[in-house]
Parts: sequence; C-alpha cells; structure tokens
Amino acid sequence: MHLFFNHISKAALCIFGVVLAWVCFFRLNSFIFSYLEETQFINRIFIPSGIRLVSVLLLDELAVVGLFIGAIITSPVFSINMTETLVIGLISALNP
Repeated sequence: MHLFFNHISKAALCIFGVVLAWVCFFRLNSFIFSYLEETQFINRIFIPSGIRLVSVLLLDELAVVGLFIGAIITSPVFSINMTETLVIGLISALNP
C-alpha cells in the first residue's frame, strides 16, 4: 500500500510541475513577446511549446495531463464557454 501512495505522490508532483511550468512560461511569453502576437491564439514566438516538447519526452502520459490542466488555466475563452475551453485544452495537450 505504501508503494501505491508513493507512486501517486510522484505522479501528482510531475503533473503539478508541468502545470506550473506551462503557466509560468505562458505568462512570461505574454509579458515579453506581447508585441509579436498576431491574434489571441497566434504568437510568432511561443515559449511554452518547448515546455510541451520536453515534458512529453520526459514524462509521457503524465505530461499530457499536466499540459491539459495548464491549457485550461491559461485559456482566454475560459470565462466564455467551458466546452470550447476543454476542446482547446485537449487539442493543445495532445498535439506535439
């Protein structure tokens, strides 16, 4: 039983780390490169894409869960429509 909880805590820590990295780099990207933003969803330089690549290579499925949660947190349409937010978050988490 102890090994089960140890595994769950490591998985939760990995997921939380990916979420934290995604949100921090998303905010940093919007702060530094806001003048390069084409539209609300298109940036010429997007730092979190590197976080997506590295986290999926290192953490596999756990990274996908973290990226999904991070995409939901940083979604600009969160207050408008929850269905669109979930779909955009899922597409963001599953794309390479």
